[in-house]
Amino acid sequence: MSEAKTQGILSHLRELRKRLIWCVIGLVITTSVSFFFADQIIDILKAPVSYLQFQWIEITEGFSTYMRLSFMMGIIGAMPIIMYNFLMFIMPALTSREKR
Repeated sequence: MSEAKTQGILSHLRELRKRLIWCVIGLVITTSVSFFFADQIIDILKAPVSYLQFQWIEITEGFSTYMRLSFMMGIIGAMPIIMYNFLMFIMPALTSREKR
């Protein structure tokens, strides 16, 4: 039997924790980068309707819009990291037939 099949529950939880930490690190980095470029991203999204102007109804709505946009772009940017870590966590449990 291989080492992966003889691991206990605690080693699986440690592996899951390690993979989740890498996913969160990737998400924080990509969200930070997209927050830095939020103005350019909003300009790109507003380009099809150039006459559109934002109106902020609440005091914090402008900031929360930038944060939501940055978080969504961060998720999109971190998706390769998230998928890689998901696959690396799942792959040892699959048989050779399932891996094909």
